[in-house]
Amino acid sequence: MIDERDLVKVSNVRVKDIESDSITKHKDAGTFTYHAKHRINSSKDVIIHGIIIDDKCYTGALIPPDLDPSDPKATPTTSSVCMYVC
Repeated sequence: MIDERDLVKVSNVRVKDIESDSITKHKDAGTFTYHAKHRINSSKDVIIHGIIIDDKCYTGALIPPDLDPSDPKATPTTSSVCMYVC
């Protein structure tokens, strides 16, 4: 289980700067939206979308791996070095 405060921390927003947060489940579509509203600046709101399976919320990786550029699975998305080299 993940704590909602961890979702905010992943986005580099301080937890104390969040005014409110909510999870809206779109059961017909099988998706959800998590929204943490920033106290002052709406451009710093944290919004995460995911899917619902058995009434539980799931997302993709929130912190992508940082693979070595020589790894065959390395891409600009999975390796910070590949952003400039691959």
